[in-house]
Amino acid sequence: MAPWTARRLPHALVLLVLAILSTHTLALDVSDDAVDNVARRSPVLGVPLQRRNPRRHLTEDEYGAWAQRQVEYLRAKYGGTSSEDKRAIGTAGLANQNTDSTFYASVGFGTPLEQYNLILDTGSADTWIAGADCTTGCDGVKRFAANASSTFRDQNRPFTVHYGSASARGSLGRDVVQMAGFEVQDQLFALVESVTSNKPLLHSPVSGLMGLAFRGIAASGGMPFWLRLANGGVFDRPMMSFCLTRFLDVDGASALEPGGYFTLGGVNSSLYSGDIDFVPLPDEGQTYWELPLKTFSVNGATIPLANDSTSDAAIDTGTTLIGAPTAIIDQMMTHIPGSFSGQDEYEAYFMYPCNSSVQVQFSFGSRLWTVGPRDFKLIEFSNGTCVSSFFRLSPGSSSPKWIIGDTFLKTVYSVFQYDPPAIGFATLSKTALELSTVGGELPRPSQGASVVITGASSPRIAHPVLSSLFGLSFFIFYILLTL
Repeated sequence: MAPWTARRLPHALVLLVLAILSTHTLALDVSDDAVDNVARRSPVLGVPLQRRNPRRHLTEDEYGAWAQRQVEYLRAKYGGTSSEDKRAIGTAGLANQNTDSTFYASVGFGTPLEQYNLILDTGSADTWIAGADCTTGCDGVKRFAANASSTFRDQNRPFTVHYGSASARGSLGRDVVQMAGFEVQDQLFALVESVTSNKPLLHSPVSGLMGLAFRGIAASGGMPFWLRLANGGVFDRPMMSFCLTRFLDVDGASALEPGGYFTLGGVNSSLYSGDIDFVPLPDEGQTYWELPLKTFSVNGATIPLANDSTSDAAIDTGTTLIGAPTAIIDQMMTHIPGSFSGQDEYEAYFMYPCNSSVQVQFSFGSRLWTVGPRDFKLIEFSNGTCVSSFFRLSPGSSSPKWIIGDTFLKTVYSVFQYDPPAIGFATLSKTALELSTVGGELPRPSQGASVVITGASSPRIAHPVLSSLFGLSFFIFYILLTL
């Protein structure tokens, strides 16, 4: 019996080890170039969105400059010329800035983790943030100091992204990036050192942008944050979804208002009603989140669409407006009495009498969707002339010919599904509509991750179920030894 007595000596140590094992989580190894490591610690977390200063505070001249910037940004952005048990779901609260102009969320970077406001953009695939050395176009913007993060790794590679005559330049690095309860420990992103100041890309309190499109259009060549997570199989469902608020022409709306919610790994069923109308993405290589338009009408008059790529539309949360081919805009004007083309900074837009009630309807799948008079009107001038939220788009040959932005997306619940690739829309619920209430509580950043992508450089294993089973097996073995 002596040998068995000796084995009983470390009982307390065995029990301590079992207790420690049962509280740890699982991490699998994955990276940009291989497989992403997954670690789960807790169930669902949440984060909210905000909105920028209302455009009504601008003068008419300032409106013109703003309108021109929108066109320049979009034309260049789309290649045109300038003029199971391991899975989780997380929610990021959004902020609505500048009267439905921009929707952003809080994203954590580095060690120790610092929170920054980033625009969430399904129309691009790079994540970039103002760096500590940013000297142009970064006034008043919170900046990321790489040397203050113990986990930052400089990639010694330049980065440039163009938006018409505007551009952002810097260099690439890797560090911890965390949002909505998900964390990637070696995410590739750009530290911007220069942002063209005559076409501002950054407006306080926004420090950068997180691209949510596919890797095929990433200027950095890196895998986007959401795709690292999706490829790791950590999502409860392979999708992400948006519920955006609406404050355009709402009396009393302030500079920042609650912006709705962004959900990673599923949907929030309380924010929509009825079924989600899913439409598969085209079979071509994955670049943009885009769908072919099936029908399009203005005030009940149908405008014919070609059954080819000229009817493909990028569904873009990072865009305020709706861009369409010049031929379509010209036909729209024929169905709106008194409309005329804009000039100078409004050259890409068209004007119409503000007392006109214009309704646009279009479809991608089985449902017909509407942009009503309130959202069709972008700007109202004192002379009774209004500017349409639709503008002429001149994209590159390989880019979508339409861009469907927040003018439409704030009126629906939108879902971006990774596998199989599809985009779905649903009717906003009463709960969702009540989010567009002036003076609501702004989102607060959340810290802590339920799922961690560790990358190939730091393999480890931790999963709540597997580690518990592992601990249980040790406990059973211990009992057998003591029999």
